[in-house]
Amino acid sequence: MIRLKNPAIVLCGIRAIQQAASATDRPAHGPVWASRTKFPAPKDNAIVATVIEAIVNAGDDSDIANELLSPSIADVGVQWSGCRSGVGKDDKEPDISEKEKHEGLMRDTRSKTTILYVHGGFY
Repeated sequence: MIRLKNPAIVLCGIRAIQQAASATDRPAHGPVWASRTKFPAPKDNAIVATVIEAIVNAGDDSDIANELLSPSIADVGVQWSGCRSGVGKDDKEPDISEKEKHEGLMRDTRSKTTILYVHGGFY
């Protein structure tokens, strides 16, 4: 029988592997526009201090938040999505630039509703 010093670390590692596998970007298919871009990380690191302060203030006066947190700011991958007209359910994503995909999405837009998927993951 194998005894683990800290099973939580193993569990976190397994979850990280699962998350990495599920975070793979797959091409859109069918009547869907998918235009991908990135929102760049802010140059100012002040948000990190604000988040840490909020966690510490919400805590129980222990120093655990400072020990566990090592946050960083990263670019965020996003995807604009919408209906693509004139294509079948098995049609593949067009091989055009992301800008052209966004232009196609805007051309096919018939509603004021906007969907923006912000991709999660570990950074």
